[in-house]
Amino acid sequence: MGRLTVMVLIGAMLMAAPAHAETAPPAKAPEGKRLTGKVTPERVNDKIEEWAKKRQEQGPTARVASFYLFFAMNPAEFSALGRYSVLLLTVVTQKSEEMPLARVYIRANDKDVPMQKVSSWRSDVDSALLAHKIYGPYREAGFYLVPTGMTTRDGQLLADFAVNRTGLPILQLPNKGAPERLKTFGNLDPAANAKPTLKALQGLITRATSGFPVPTSLP
Repeated sequence: MGRLTVMVLIGAMLMAAPAHAETAPPAKAPEGKRLTGKVTPERVNDKIEEWAKKRQEQGPTARVASFYLFFAMNPAEFSALGRYSVLLLTVVTQKSEEMPLARVYIRANDKDVPMQKVSSWRSDVDSALLAHKIYGPYREAGFYLVPTGMTTRDGQLLADFAVNRTGLPILQLPNKGAPERLKTFGNLDPAANAKPTLKALQGLITRATSGFPVPTSLP
């Protein structure tokens, strides 16, 4: 199938994670896997609700996050995207003060490389859902640019909340869910100060998702 996406559940790790992890060795993050089909708000909600049901006997936890990572279809689109891929990250938390996310970044070779946020939006978790009880009522989602080459080398994709939690492991790198077609794209690392074209960014997001606000500007 043509379009491949990657999603990882990290909720199971959150109870044991320290509140502040700047000086602690980071926990091993989950590994990526390939999924297909358009991503919609309903799909994201259904998956988080599924996780909540599996966790019900353990009771509430502080927060949960899920993501999908979208890749260019061909070398021409990859070039127009500035050699970036696009991350859709959704977080749900018990405390509103933890949002907005302070940063999303890749840590590799003891250095942190921030991901550029394209756009983000906040919403409430439906009180009728079990996810509201297990993970909390506050939700934030957003699109981020991810340097594709970094996802093929050792490292971790991490997120810092505004308060209470830093260094939340999202994805262990190299990403085992990466599509094989990346091997045909040549150099996967964006040039310094590279930017995607707005048309290419909108095209990828429109093709891979439905029901989310399509960005109208670049970061």
